Amino acid sequence: PDQGDAPDVVRREALVWVGSRPALEFYDFGDTVPLALAASNAIDHKGACEAMARAGLRYKIAYASNSLAGLIAVARSGLAISVMAEEAVPPDLHILGAPLPALPGLGILVV
Repeated sequence: PDQGDAPDVVRREALVWVGSRPALEFYDFGDTVPLALAASNAIDHKGACEAMARAGLRYKIAYASNSLAGLIAVARSGLAISVMAEEAVPPDLHILGAPLPALPGLGILVV
């Protein structure tokens, strides 16, 4: 397409791992990390699975929901960790870091 038809990125958002506890070592997940993710065709789902695979971490999709409220509820329960835009993380959830891998960012487009 010519430049006039190209979408413009108006904002960038960081994707982050979130959970009810402040660090992954406070969970009793064993050697497989349960994830609560959106549908398999969603960018956050793909990014999380690809990042876990690249890092060599075992995971399973324990919960799937296209509802942000549903993903937040599962993360709050402590049964799984989730991925969401940093701006969407409720104050009662924790952003998790290492040993979890970095996630891709999101570009918000105007088309």
